[in-house]
Amino acid sequence: MKIGFLGVGNMGSSILKGYISNENSKNDEFIIFNRTKEKAEAIKKQIEFNNLTTNIKIAESKEELVEKSDIFFIGVKPKDYEDVLTQIASVYRKEKICVSMAAGISISYIKSFLGKESKVIRIMPNTPAKIGCGATSISAGEGVSNEELSRVEEIMSSIGVCVEVDEKHIHSVIGASGSSPAYTYMYMDALIKEAVENGLSENVAKKLVANTVIGAAKMLLEEKVEPQVLIDAVSSPGGTTVAALDKLREKNFEDTIREGFKAAVRRSKEMEK
Repeated sequence: MKIGFLGVGNMGSSILKGYISNENSKNDEFIIFNRTKEKAEAIKKQIEFNNLTTNIKIAESKEELVEKSDIFFIGVKPKDYEDVLTQIASVYRKEKICVSMAAGISISYIKSFLGKESKVIRIMPNTPAKIGCGATSISAGEGVSNEELSRVEEIMSSIGVCVEVDEKHIHSVIGASGSSPAYTYMYMDALIKEAVENGLSENVAKKLVANTVIGAAKMLLEEKVEPQVLIDAVSSPGGTTVAALDKLREKNFEDTIREGFKAAVRRSKEMEK
C-alpha cells in the first residue's frame, strides 16, 4: 500500500517511524509532505540513515500526496483543517482512506469536504507514541470496511495499544488518555521536586518516581484487579502510605483529578466541528 503523511510533526512522524520499524511495513511505500520541506527532508534522511526503509518519497504538494496515497494521515493543527480539506477535496477519491488525528475535528466535518461516500477514520493518539508506548483510540466513519479499519489499526498498534471506540466517546478518550500524560507529568514533577527538597538528587528522584509510575501501570494491567486492591496492598495500618493517602484525600486529590478530566471533556466538546 501507499501510505501518506500530510504533516510530519511530533505525532505524524512518530506514527511514521513506528510503523516503518514494523516488519509488516516492508512492502509498503511512504509519501510525506510538510509545510516546511526542510523538515520532511530531515525526517526522510533520518529514516534512511537508520536503515528503516528507502521506500519514502517527498510530495511537492498536499494534492500530490493525496493523489498518490491509498491511506493518508492528516497531521496538521485543527485550525488548519479547513484550508487543507478545501485544497485536497478536488483530488480525493472515495476509495482512499483519510485518517484524522486532530481534537475537535469530527468525521462528519471531514466528510462535508470530501463527500458523503468518503472513507474517514478518526484516531486519538497521545504523545508517548513517540517512544512506542502510545494509547490510541480509533473510530471508523460510515463506509469503512472491517478490513480497512484493521489495516489502520495495524499501523497504530505499531506505536502502542490501539482500541476501537465509537466516535461519540472521543471526548472521554481525550480526558482519559489524550490529555492525561500532562496530568501524570504534573504528579511526577511534584513528587520529584519534594524529593529534591528533602535531600535526594534530581537524577535519583527522577529515576525513582518515573520507574515507580511505570511499575504501577504494569501492575494494574497484569494483575487484572481494581486499582483499590493495589492501593490496599501498599497500605499498612498506621504506616507511611496510609498517612500520605489520608492527606491526599483531605485535599480532595481524587476529586481534583476527576474535575480535570471533566474540564478536558468540556473543552473537547466546545472545540468540536
